[in-house]
Amino acid sequence: MCLLLAVNLLGSVGCSQTEGLPETSQLESSQQEQEEQEESGKQPPEVPEGVRIIDLGEDLEYFQEGMEELEEAIENMEPRVYMKNCARVDWSDMNVRHFWLSGIQDQMNGYERDGEYFFEGYVSFTYNCTAEEIPEMQAEIDETAEEILSKIPSGADQWEAARIIHDELCRRVTYDQSLEGEHIRDIYGALAEGSAVCVGYAYAFDYLMEKAVSDSSCSTLESDDRTHAWNLVRFQEGDDDYALFLDVTWDDTDL
Repeated sequence: MCLLLAVNLLGSVGCSQTEGLPETSQLESSQQEQEEQEESGKQPPEVPEGVRIIDLGEDLEYFQEGMEELEEAIENMEPRVYMKNCARVDWSDMNVRHFWLSGIQDQMNGYERDGEYFFEGYVSFTYNCTAEEIPEMQAEIDETAEEILSKIPSGADQWEAARIIHDELCRRVTYDQSLEGEHIRDIYGALAEGSAVCVGYAYAFDYLMEKAVSDSSCSTLESDDRTHAWNLVRFQEGDDDYALFLDVTWDDTDL
């Protein structure tokens, strides 16, 4: 089974219509609406008490802190937050551990202040389980993760670890052709239920690589049209940096 797959970073590599990342609604203002806002002097809404406000900073100087606060909101299963100095929220910004997150709706609008434009708005979340169910579901994920990670021999380098995780996911996970499973787009579906679509495969690989290789950096990438997801793994050996692109979905013979 081939581990490497050429990937077109500028678009989808061919997965079907809506099977990719969980649905994200982008409700940005049209140019005409923005012009009307400018003419009317429309200002950002007053955020209700109790809604978390996350400001990334005019020059994104608080981006890292803001992303950490966004993760905290999702871990607390907050229904929505208000983001400042943020044009959009992508699934690639999310932590793959958050299997209970099944939907994001961002409603960013552009405003003018002192001759400069800025974006802000609400980001709402949909969850697929209760907080009480998460520990038991996490235990199921951990059980499968430990089985896969135990296949990696002591002293294996990062390349061998990536190959084993890749092959184990191809062997264990079945592609859900129905596209209807509740968890096919998260690590619970891939690892606990053995059923996923592309983003479920990619999130599971991402999750396992971060556990297996301490000095690797794995991320999940998505196509511009948000219909496909795959992985990028960066390794460092001495003074040399390496990048490895993997697409576990298309390497799975079940597809």
